[in-house]
Amino acid sequence: MPTMKCVWDNSHKYEVSGNEQYKTLCKSCYYNIYMKHYQSIYPFYDFVKNIKAIRIQHQLKEMIDEGCDFKAEFDLITNKIKKTHMKCLMDGKEYYVSENEEFRFLCKECFKKYYLPLKPYFTVNEIETILTGIKEAGSDIDAAFEEVLKNAKENTK
Repeated sequence: MPTMKCVWDNSHKYEVSGNEQYKTLCKSCYYNIYMKHYQSIYPFYDFVKNIKAIRIQHQLKEMIDEGCDFKAEFDLITNKIKKTHMKCLMDGKEYYVSENEEFRFLCKECFKKYYLPLKPYFTVNEIETILTGIKEAGSDIDAAFEEVLKNAKENTK
């Protein structure tokens, strides 16, 4: 039987029968690496095509301790690929949200500054409409926001 090098790390060889020479991974790497970790993310062709980058990412994941600060940064960088690029309604800063959070219209800072104070008085859609109006008015955003908040508090007394 002919032998081939496993393309996962080229460190070991495996035997293939005459009609299996198309296989690029040994059985162990195919099941323990591709099937276990990457099958749900990549079709096999894309996995093999990008195997060098995937192998580096895999090695980093194995080295990262669950509680370390680097893990949070690594996850953020890794997930940017899976995230949607957004622009904040109020300050125009760019930020990323998960694919299922595309409804978010404010960055974290503006969420705390503008959304949270209005939350007890208005619905999400009303807050978005109010903030859009303040932004489009072009006047002093903070002063206009304080006026809206003051009126909301007075109307609930």
